[in-house]
Amino acid sequence: MIRILFLFILFNAFGLWGQSNKAYFGKRFEVGTSLTYFSDNGDQSGIYKYQEFSWNVNVKMSLSKRFSFGLQVIPILTKTYKGGLSKKEPFNFYGFFVQGNVLTVQNFNFLLETSFNQSNMLQNILGEPKTEEGIYYWGFGGSAELYSKKRWGFEIGFYNYQILNKIEYKSNYTQYILGVNYRIGKI
Repeated sequence: MIRILFLFILFNAFGLWGQSNKAYFGKRFEVGTSLTYFSDNGDQSGIYKYQEFSWNVNVKMSLSKRFSFGLQVIPILTKTYKGGLSKKEPFNFYGFFVQGNVLTVQNFNFLLETSFNQSNMLQNILGEPKTEEGIYYWGFGGSAELYSKKRWGFEIGFYNYQILNKIEYKSNYTQYILGVNYRIGKI
């Protein structure tokens, strides 16, 4: 119930803000995708190895000239080799984000972002992630976008997600981004 109330207040606040920014509100949409691969070879003996592949798919809408609101989904696949055994585990990560464009120079943008996400991945300091439902993450990060022909953009960045749940031995989840974005609407 608290989540529904929070989302209701959030969308109404954006709606009111958007009415005062009619020149930009909802005039531009962006669809983006990025891939991340991470590998930890553990020690020299080769007894432990961890691999992670994530795919971020997002869509965002302009709120004003400098701010955007969006939704993201991040499927994550991990593979662990431990003591001769291999284990694959899928996770999901989804939520909403707000981006602020803090610097624009010709076709280059520098963005700061904050987000709220839910996941079934519990990242802990004791080892590889494990499945646990209802894990909430607060994220922050930044990226740089370079647009080649006004509509297509290349993005490089990082995002760090911190667990909000009260859990012992919790750890942050960090994502390094190489992505492509496509703009629809007003540039």
